[in-house]
Amino acid sequence: MKGAFPALAGDKLVRGDPAALVTLILGGRNGMPSFRNDLSDAELAAAASYIRSSWGNVAAPVTVDFVSKVRKRTDDGTSARTGQNN
Repeated sequence: MKGAFPALAGDKLVRGDPAALVTLILGGRNGMPSFRNDLSDAELAAAASYIRSSWGNVAAPVTVDFVSKVRKRTDDGTSARTGQNN
């Protein structure tokens, strides 16, 4: 399944708007599971921050408050990035 699970190093999704990464982790996509019910806001913020600062990535950390806001915006299954249902 080449390309199904792209590298995280240098990826625009990882380095760009953190809402997109948080939304992806919360809702999953293309075979990736949703972690909405498995990770607390603090755990998700830590994971996203780790991804954004590892493998040569240099991006600001993600705060617990930010994750909480994205989670609330996407509670209906709507993507915070596109406004579309997943």
